[in-house]
Amino acid sequence: MEIKKRIVWLDLEKGVAILAMVAGHVSLLPWDPVRKLIFSFHMPLFFILSGFTTKETVGSLREAVKKYARQLLFSYLCIAVLASVILLFKNGITAQALLNEALRIVCGSGVPADYGPGRPIFLDSLPVVGAIWFLPAMFWCKTVFAVILKITQNRGEWLRALICTLLTALGYGIGQRWKLPLGIDIALFALGFLYVGFLLRRYDLMRRVNASWACAAAGLWYLGFRANAIELSARLYRDFPWCIFAFLGAVGGTVVIGKICEEMLDKIPILRQMLSYAGKRSLYILAAHHLESYCVDWNFIAQKIPLSSFGQGLVIAALRIALALLLAWCYDKFYTWLKGRIARKRPADKKAAV
Repeated sequence: MEIKKRIVWLDLEKGVAILAMVAGHVSLLPWDPVRKLIFSFHMPLFFILSGFTTKETVGSLREAVKKYARQLLFSYLCIAVLASVILLFKNGITAQALLNEALRIVCGSGVPADYGPGRPIFLDSLPVVGAIWFLPAMFWCKTVFAVILKITQNRGEWLRALICTLLTALGYGIGQRWKLPLGIDIALFALGFLYVGFLLRRYDLMRRVNASWACAAAGLWYLGFRANAIELSARLYRDFPWCIFAFLGAVGGTVVIGKICEEMLDKIPILRQMLSYAGKRSLYILAAHHLESYCVDWNFIAQKIPLSSFGQGLVIAALRIALALLLAWCYDKFYTWLKGRIARKRPADKKAAV
C-alpha cells in the first residue's frame, strides 16, 4: 500500500467517523444498536488515526507543543467563545452567566458531572462544553506522546509500549474517580489508542490486513459492541475485564472501516468525494455541528415529522449531517476567499512602504 493511497483511505475513514459523530448525537436514535455501534469506534478512531500520522522522530518538543496548541487549543477556544456568545445572547448577559461560560470553557467537559463515573475534582457540577471536549483532550494526548517519543528515542520499543500501557491504565483509573479539567484523564486513557495507530503505521500493519485478519478485526469489533462500547467523554470505559474488549473492539472497528474505505468506498465516486471532503474538513464539521446545536431546536423540528421516533431520528440525523457539511463548505469558501484577499493586498502594502 502506497503512502498516497493511505492518505486517501485515511481521509475517507475520518469522514465516516465525523459524520457518524453527528448522527451519534441525535438522541432520538436508539442506543442499541444504532448509537452503540457508532460509539464502538468513532472517537477512538480519531486518536488511532492521529497516532497513524505521527512521525517517530521528534524535533523540538517546544515547537511540537506550540503546533498542537495552535491547531487544537486555539481552535477549541475560538469555537467555545462563539458558543458562549450565542448562549449569552439567548439567555441574557449577567455576571453569573459570564462566570458559567468561563467555567464551561475551563472545564471542557463533554457531559454533566452526574453522567458516567467520576466526579469533578473541584466543582460540584460541570457546565457542559459539548462536542468540542475532544480538542483539548487530543492536545494533551498528542503532547504526552510527543514527550514519550522524545525520551524513548534510540531505545527499545518495549520501553515506549510499557510507558503507554501504564499511562493508559492510569487514565482509566483516574477517569473512574475524577473528571479532570480539559479532558486530561481522557487523554491519558486515549493514549493507548494513539499508540496503536502509531504501531499500525510504523510496522505497516494495515497493508498486511488480508481477508483473514479483517475477519479477526471484525470479531474484535463485535466483542467491543457486545461490551457496550466506549463513551470517552463520559469516562464509560466499561468495567474490567470488559474494558479490554471495548478497547480492542474500537481498534478492530477502525481497521475494518479502514479496509472498507480502501476497498469499497474509494470505488464509489460520490461517496469518495463527500467522505474525503468531510475527512479533510473534520474540524470545520465539528465546529459547525457544535454551534448549530445551540441555534436549532431539533426536538421541535422532530415533532413536526409524521414518523415514528426512529424515523424522526433518521431524518434529523440526515438534516444535521447536511447542515454541518453545508456550514463547513461555506466557511471553507469564505476562508479561502479571505486568504486570497489578504495575499493580494500584501504586495501592494509592501510596495507602498518602499
